Amino acid sequence: MLNHPIAPWLESVVAIGLELRVKWLRPRFYAILALDVPRQTPVCSGLPITAEEWGRAQRYKHVMDRNRSLVAWSALRVLLGVLFETQPELVEIARTVHGKPLVPDGPSISISHSGELAVIALSSALSIGVDIEAIKDSAVFAPAVLDTLTKSELAYFSDRTGDAAFLLRAWTRKEATAKVLGAGLSFDFRSLSVLDGYGCRFKVLFHQPDGQVFVNGIDLDLRDGYIAALASTQTIPEVATYLVAANGASAVGFASWPAEFATERTKCRQTLKMRFCRRTF
Repeated sequence: MLNHPIAPWLESVVAIGLELRVKWLRPRFYAILALDVPRQTPVCSGLPITAEEWGRAQRYKHVMDRNRSLVAWSALRVLLGVLFETQPELVEIARTVHGKPLVPDGPSISISHSGELAVIALSSALSIGVDIEAIKDSAVFAPAVLDTLTKSELAYFSDRTGDAAFLLRAWTRKEATAKVLGAGLSFDFRSLSVLDGYGCRFKVLFHQPDGQVFVNGIDLDLRDGYIAALASTQTIPEVATYLVAANGASAVGFASWPAEFATERTKCRQTLKMRFCRRTF
């Protein structure tokens, strides 16, 4: 691992995993790892992932998308390997019929990536979902996102024509919620209204044949130029968020409610400022 081009990321993830080894067992614990993946990142074979995960990454059309996926899955396996005190390749990661990743007897997990960021979410909650989008891609996504809005969301957007941030905020909330429900992109997003909530918090009520499901979520402002959301079947009182730079340097911050930023401590010489809950509808 030490001689691999992405070794700096993985070494930092090992340190984070050691810190989370006990914490993830706590009720309602949530952690986010945001990995900086520059466009020129060299990614090659020899990664601590399975052949199936390598094959999934190759389905992406663009090299940058493939590289982000490979870095994210490698980091996730290294993190889980530390938590379970085993080799990354030996960690069992199953999938539902809709492709949602599951770790038997382990934490709930979710992955998303866009632009130059790859995000991993981990929690002791029953189910979680995370999504991140680069604002620069909003023009490409706009027509598709408009087709996913409910009537109330369309009415809200009609008064804010040209507000790309609103569209991406709605999309990330819906995508994160769909991941919680285990449906992913196969889900009809028009059945999810994500306007309910306060500030950076949102709630979604979903009707299933066997009853109602409440999904709680929070907007994450990880870096300028990106919009992200985290959703869960349980409340999200606090999110420990780690930002890992390309050189392996990392910083950690804690977002809680109602305080936007409860505490901050850095783990490297270069302080990487963390921001939460500053962009809302």
